[in-house]
Amino acid sequence: MIAVLNNPSPTLEVKGSSGYSKSFKKMIDECLRKDPTKRPTADELLKHDFFKKAKGPDYIVQSLISKLPPLSERRKSKGLSAIGRNGLIFLVLRQHGLVAEEDEAAVCSSLQFFIKHPHPMVFEVKKSNEAVADKKALIGFAALSIDQ
Repeated sequence: MIAVLNNPSPTLEVKGSSGYSKSFKKMIDECLRKDPTKRPTADELLKHDFFKKAKGPDYIVQSLISKLPPLSERRKSKGLSAIGRNGLIFLVLRQHGLVAEEDEAAVCSSLQFFIKHPHPMVFEVKKSNEAVADKKALIGFAALSIDQ
């Protein structure tokens, strides 16, 4: 406990080409400040360069989903290669800094499970005293589904 108080705030380790952008690292460092009063609020985070430069949902549809083969073909493929290191989804995620190479196994495993067992999933993505989460309006939530 004393080490937590005496040591500097935690930060992302950047060794060589870590895959993290400067903007992302800066945002994480701001969020990990020890003094909670010095951490950015949800509104301040939304104004951060990292989120300002983020692509919108249309980009995801155009870049990822629309280029996928039909679900029936994906289910037939052995090992679901569409999500492997050289597959389209993982490649696009890596190119845009949305996932680090060391997270490949976890990302691919999650995608494989979701493709094998498609069902709508809703994730809470934001907890804030200022905003009330609303699952119907998806405020503070993200939804993911694959139609069969």
